[in-house]
Amino acid sequence: MRSLGYNKFGVAAMDAQGNPVGYYEMNQEMKLVPGSKTNDYENVLMGAKVTGPGFEEDAASFSITEDGQKWRLPKSAGAARVSGARLCREVATERDLLNLGGTFYELPARNAQGMAKMRPVATHNLAINDFCSHNGMILFSGITADAKNARIFRSEDGKAAVWAGVIEELWQLGKPRGVGGPWKNSAVTANQPSDPYLMTAYDKKRVELTASTDAVIKLEVDVDGTGLWIPYQSFSLKAGKAVTHSFPEGFSAYWVRAVSDTATTASVTFTYE
Repeated sequence: MRSLGYNKFGVAAMDAQGNPVGYYEMNQEMKLVPGSKTNDYENVLMGAKVTGPGFEEDAASFSITEDGQKWRLPKSAGAARVSGARLCREVATERDLLNLGGTFYELPARNAQGMAKMRPVATHNLAINDFCSHNGMILFSGITADAKNARIFRSEDGKAAVWAGVIEELWQLGKPRGVGGPWKNSAVTANQPSDPYLMTAYDKKRVELTASTDAVIKLEVDVDGTGLWIPYQSFSLKAGKAVTHSFPEGFSAYWVRAVSDTATTASVTFTYE
């Protein structure tokens, strides 16, 4: 999808297998009508090209690397997996929207600290293929044939469909939630901090820690996303015995990381509900 001007929005429609089925334009009456130019389909694809995945996934979490720093993000058990879906797109001036693992994140531009100041917007778990801003609206694709909603707009032949609303409505798609952490059965080095794991804007939070040997694992937090790490709490672990900790109501930090006092194999798993 691509905004082509204040009065035109282009949709290069595909079937479930990714085969092209036609080019459509949304006019000012919010109607999806067939486009008039034969090369517009290719122009929209090239002008709004979806690049590679841009993220990694392991047993612990999703991760994105920016300027040499790896940042870790939660997973969502109910998230739909969409092959070839768009990961990130600018939807407001110097503000990108990141769609990963069923959650939308607000991602500032790099000159506004980029990944360090990202925050979750909503966990939707929808099979969204593409998203785009246009005339103050946000539009999604990936609509099933039987989906019914006042915000869904379809072409008369039923081959193209989008959901359209305002950006502020993103916060209504579902409270941010997820599970993951910096380590999961990971070989860790003594006194070497883990990658930062996102904590900001999540509500009910708890963590479970385990280690294959006796160890003390300390959690450190970056309260405001500026890279100043301070101790939160240390946990004395017995080999193979899990320790669970619930964070106090209202506790908040931007990022959290773990540090073990000894080399071991450890898991540190956060649950955000």
